[in-house]
Amino acid sequence: KQWYQRRVGHYAGPQILSLYTPQINYQYDIVLSCLKILINMTCSDMVFDLTLVYMTSIHLLHGCKNNAIILRVLTLLRNILKSGTLKHDCKFDDELMRGIGTVLSSSEDNDNLEIANQIYRLISDH
Repeated sequence: KQWYQRRVGHYAGPQILSLYTPQINYQYDIVLSCLKILINMTCSDMVFDLTLVYMTSIHLLHGCKNNAIILRVLTLLRNILKSGTLKHDCKFDDELMRGIGTVLSSSEDNDNLEIANQIYRLISDH
């Protein structure tokens, strides 16, 4: 059972997130649930493909105004950057920094701002 959950999560999580993100206004609950699953996967040291996660996160950081979604995107990114098992791909750093800049300049939520600052420092330290 654990093997099955790891294999399904490995493939399905990032793909489901990227599939429903463009329709965020209509698929809010699916995107939010998928982000929660991916956050749990990072906490469990599960390995999954980060390319779709980065691309979708960048899209959400630039275009989503929902604080709950942004908080989960930021939490997911912070977990990835701090992970010992997931390998951060530096080729997305510039776009991630722009997305973080968007959050820092437009968000009024203290939790979002705190995590965005942590991510900014983590990426800067790479």
